[in-house]
Amino acid sequence: MASDPTEQEDIRDQFSELVSCDICLEVLVNPRLLPACDHFFCLNCIESLIKNKRQTCPTCRKPWDVPDGGPAALRPSRLVNKMKDILESPSPARTARHEDQAAPDLSDITPLNDAMRDISLANDAANISSDGGNNSHSVHTSEDDIRTTPRLRGHSPKLIKVNSLDRGACKSYKIWDMAVVTSGLDVVLGVVREYTIAFYKRAANNSFTPIKTEKQRMRRVVSTQDNHFAFTNKTDTIRIYTQEGSLSQRIRCQLSSVEGIAFTSDGHLVVVDVETKTILFIDYHTQEEVMRTLIGQNDVSETMHIAVNESNNVVISDWGNNRIIVIGRDGQTLGSADGQLSSPYGVCTDGDHIIVADSKNHRVSLYSPSGELDLQFGQHLLTKDNGTEYPRAVAIDDRGHLLVGDRNGNLFEIEFKQ
Repeated sequence: MASDPTEQEDIRDQFSELVSCDICLEVLVNPRLLPACDHFFCLNCIESLIKNKRQTCPTCRKPWDVPDGGPAALRPSRLVNKMKDILESPSPARTARHEDQAAPDLSDITPLNDAMRDISLANDAANISSDGGNNSHSVHTSEDDIRTTPRLRGHSPKLIKVNSLDRGACKSYKIWDMAVVTSGLDVVLGVVREYTIAFYKRAANNSFTPIKTEKQRMRRVVSTQDNHFAFTNKTDTIRIYTQEGSLSQRIRCQLSSVEGIAFTSDGHLVVVDVETKTILFIDYHTQEEVMRTLIGQNDVSETMHIAVNESNNVVISDWGNNRIIVIGRDGQTLGSADGQLSSPYGVCTDGDHIIVADSKNHRVSLYSPSGELDLQFGQHLLTKDNGTEYPRAVAIDDRGHLLVGDRNGNLFEIEFKQ
């Protein structure tokens, strides 16, 4: 009997998450196992770790030694390669477009379910061995006075609307990052997808309709002072796009691998180089460098989202270390906390409060200015109970509502303030 196509798609999604490299966030290419913990990454990504003298596992932070013969001598993962083969085969849920068409059976689902379970158990065991079995983390902060926002008190978050940015399509694409631009009555959403960047306009019914999609591999996006979008793609160049989705200019940085990007209240672009761990402030209008500083945390991970708070401090979502960091312009750490985060991705700010997409916990959480988990409502802003899975992107819109994009291409709108 053929298995249910919806169930097969759910299993495919789980496989897809497991065969993604935790360094580059793409599907694993030539996956190799680290000898100390058996976590797996792309061979090229491992070579990059060695080049940058970062011989600790990005997932569990356990140190490892390069074998004789170099990284190419690391063991491949047969299970992961098998799962990749299945993912690259035609999906019955994606090829059966009509109700009268029978979807072919995905015969490898049962053995791959077992394989997926084996990989998950192996990774869990590696994580436990690396941290002594303690999965809870303490919160460290340099400030004793944790400020609160009175206007948030006593007001529970309200899920207003859930949109699918892939409505009518036969496949959903992950939302990696997004930003909102408001010009007059127009509200435009700039989105980083898996293999494209896309632009959507808010319609009268509050849904977002597509304006333009362009095949570009970008990493992060932020809105600018003049209502444009600034994208990064781990090169030395920032690309500026209009609301209509047209490339208007390029800004070249004296850096090599720009990823995280934000915009300050005084008109500066802020970018982070993931290889050198450098924060660079750029005058948006003159394109001249204003200042640069090194991140004081030497173990900060290769994958970073950033935001800037009301005080123009830089907030970093440190995916590999399961924490957020607040850094001043001098590079000093003003606050650091994990709050039991699991692979935090997108980050944005509301005043000096911090909102984090806590991806592998399937929730979005509010943090105080210094990094304390701030459950002012007795709950998180969004959880799996609301329908989100692996939230990736967060942004505040023109009405002060929180927008959340997740792995399934869903866009959640949440009212969280009085």
